[in-house]
Amino acid sequence: MITISLAIFLLLTAAFVFLEREREVLDPSSQSLSSGHNQMEMLVYVVFVVIAVMLVGFRTPGVDADSLQYIGVYYTMGSDKSELMEPSFALICSIAKFFDDVQVLFLVYALLAIPLKAYSIFRLSHFKMLSLMIWVAHFFLLQDMTQIRVAVATAIFLYALFDLIEGKKKKYLLLCLVAVFFHYSALVLLPLAFLGVKKMNVLWRVFLIAVPLVFYAMYFKGVNLVQLLPLGAFQEKVDAYENLRDKGLAGDEINIFNMLAMFRLLVYYTLLFMYDVVYERCKEVTLYLKIYCVSICCYVGLSFLPALAIRGSEVFAVIDVVAIPCMVYLVKPSWLMKTVLSVFAFGLFIMNIVLSRYVREFV
Repeated sequence: MITISLAIFLLLTAAFVFLEREREVLDPSSQSLSSGHNQMEMLVYVVFVVIAVMLVGFRTPGVDADSLQYIGVYYTMGSDKSELMEPSFALICSIAKFFDDVQVLFLVYALLAIPLKAYSIFRLSHFKMLSLMIWVAHFFLLQDMTQIRVAVATAIFLYALFDLIEGKKKKYLLLCLVAVFFHYSALVLLPLAFLGVKKMNVLWRVFLIAVPLVFYAMYFKGVNLVQLLPLGAFQEKVDAYENLRDKGLAGDEINIFNMLAMFRLLVYYTLLFMYDVVYERCKEVTLYLKIYCVSICCYVGLSFLPALAIRGSEVFAVIDVVAIPCMVYLVKPSWLMKTVLSVFAFGLFIMNIVLSRYVREFV
């Protein structure tokens, strides 16, 4: 049901990709509903939010990778066997227990994450239908369906990103602290407040070109950044990941050259080398590229501890939903790149269902 519903929605959204007009600037006034196109795009988003909340909130336990674990934690919450979780999880569990229905847990998380993420993507994206396709094909399955606590945190992050672009750093930091309330990994988002959003000079661009290459070189040299970093309070969590890895309960390596990682590198360097062209139409690409760089470096630099590398990079990687569609600005006619990115979204969706098995309806 979930797989078929999302596949049909992706097909329908792909048709709208070629009908929408690009948004010229990041300006709240550009979100006016006076345009028929904007009304159409908003309607598609609203329909998806309704469908998505129902799919996530009323999913059959076990249809995804994490729901049974969450149910297990729900029933042990407050006991000696309970795991260390964010305060928000305990609060939402309390709400679910008040109604005596564990399904309420998933419904509350869906209601918190999906509408906010949809609103944030709609407000940020220059190509809303492409952003929606990328969200549905990957991050909806990975986060909103599976990593439900991370989903709320990244939804708040995308919402806060608009304030960071406008230079409202204090508000951004405050919102990121709210995100930490839902998942501790959101702490890594706080330093982004100090990234500049103005047009980059040549030195900045050279720096962004070099940094991922340095991290890949360190990987080949066998440099383990996890052992070098002062992790402080997070050392216990890292030790737990390492213990699971040593027991064979967690993967001991990741392929930093997998198809998605390579595609993200291609997007990153393409946008970077064509920065001036994209910047003319999308001023916020400056910030997107810097966040992209952090995500790539986390994935490669922490790859010696796969669980940490994946979790660390994925919090930043949600920037894909608004950054990847900017590739459309590089090709004329625009339908060519829209076609390429639509095919990419479909391929990613199939990979996530068949290989990553984020949804396990047919196995």
